[in-house]
Amino acid sequence: GYQRRVHGKRIFLNLNLEMMEEDSSILTTDRIEELQGKQSTLRYGIFILVGVQSLAAYFARDNPQALQKPLIDHFELNATQYSELYTFFSLPNIIIPFFIGMLIDKWGVPFLNLSITIVLAAGQLICAFSISFESFALLLVGRTFLGIGIENISILQQYIISKHFGNFNVALFTGLNLMCCRLGNILNSAIVPRIFTLTDSLYLGFFIPAIGLVATIVVSIVLNTFEVKSEKIKAQIERGNLLSNGETEVGDRKTNSKSVSFGDLKEFNIILWLCIIIGALFYMLYFGFTNIGSNFLQEYYLIEYKTANDFLSIIYYIAAVGVPTFGLFVDKIGNRDMFFTVGTLSGLVAFFQFLALEQTTYSSAIILPLVLVALYYCSISSNIWSAIPMCADKRLQGTALGMFSILKNIGQALFPLLLGKVKAVSYTHLTLPTIYSV
Repeated sequence: GYQRRVHGKRIFLNLNLEMMEEDSSILTTDRIEELQGKQSTLRYGIFILVGVQSLAAYFARDNPQALQKPLIDHFELNATQYSELYTFFSLPNIIIPFFIGMLIDKWGVPFLNLSITIVLAAGQLICAFSISFESFALLLVGRTFLGIGIENISILQQYIISKHFGNFNVALFTGLNLMCCRLGNILNSAIVPRIFTLTDSLYLGFFIPAIGLVATIVVSIVLNTFEVKSEKIKAQIERGNLLSNGETEVGDRKTNSKSVSFGDLKEFNIILWLCIIIGALFYMLYFGFTNIGSNFLQEYYLIEYKTANDFLSIIYYIAAVGVPTFGLFVDKIGNRDMFFTVGTLSGLVAFFQFLALEQTTYSSAIILPLVLVALYYCSISSNIWSAIPMCADKRLQGTALGMFSILKNIGQALFPLLLGKVKAVSYTHLTLPTIYSV
C-alpha cells in the first residue's frame, strides 16, 4: 500500500511538472507573439467570410425591387400588396432583434450564425417555390423568413466585427462589410432583370439567389470553425498574460453578463438614443426609396425597365466604394456628428432635386439626385453601426443594436404601407419626393 501511494505521488508530481513546462511555454514572449499572429490571421479570415455572407444575403434581399414590374404583372398586385413584401420582411424584426444579445450569450456566435443562415436559405427557397405554386401568400411567408434572417445576421455580424476590430478601424471594417451588402444589391439589379429578360422566368430570378444562400451554409460552418479557434487562442493569450503578471486564478474570470431586460433602456444616454433614432429614420427613408425606386423612375420619368434598374444601381456602385472610404475617414478624423449632418443634407437636397425635375423622358439631370442619395447612404451607414456600440456601455452593446434594429424595422414595416396607401388615393411624380423631403 505504501508503494502504491509513493507511485501515485510520483505520477501527480510528473503531471504537475508537465503542466509547469506547458505554462512556461505560454509565458514566453515569442509564444504569445506567435499566438497573436494566428489570431490576426483568423480575424481577417472571419471578416472575409462575413463579407461573403453579406453579399449573398443582399443579393436576395431586394429581389422584388429588381423584378418589380413582372412580379406585379404575374400576381396582379396593387401598390399596397407590393408594399406588403417589405412590410412582412420587417414585421417580425420589431421584437426579435431586442433579444439577439441574450441569444448570443446563451447559445454563442457559432450556433446562432448557422441557425440564422439556414433560416435565410429556407426563406429564399420558399420565395422561389411560391412562384411555381402561384401563391402570393407563400411569397409573403418566404419574405418573412428572409427578413428574420437578414436583419438578425446583420446584428450578429456587427457584433463579430466589433468583437474582432473594436480596438482599431471598426468603422472601416463596418464600411467594408456594408460594401459587400451593396455589391449584393448591384448583382441583384444587374443580373436578375437580365435573367428574366432572357428566360421570361420569375422562378429563376428568385431561385438563383437561393442557391447562393444555400452555399453560405458551408461558409457559415467554416466561419464558426475560425471563430472557435480564435476564442481558444484568445483564452491562451489571456492566460499567458495573467501568469506572466503573477496572477494564479486563471480561467476563473468571467464577464459580467445578465439576461436582456427592457429596464436596460433606462441606462441608455441621450447621445445613444439620438444615434438610434437617426439610424432608424435613415434606413426607413433609404430602403423606402430603393424598394420602389425602379418603378418610380419607370412611371414618372418614362425610363425602360432594364435601364431604370441600371440607373438605380448608380446608388449601389457609389456606395460600394464610398462606404469603406467614409468609414476610413470616420476612424481617422472622428467628428461623427459632421458626417451625420453632411449625409442628412445630401438626402434632403436629393429629394428637392426630384421635386424640381419635370415629369418627362429621361435626361442626365436624374443622375445628380441619385448620386446625392448615394452620398446620403455613405455618410450615415458607414457611421451608425459603429457609433451605436461606442455610445453604449459594453454590457449593453447587444441591447443597443437590438433596439436600433427594432426601431429601424418599425419604420421599414410601416413606411411602405404608408406609401402604398398614398399612391392608391392620390399619387403624382411629386408625391414621393415630397414625403421624403418632409
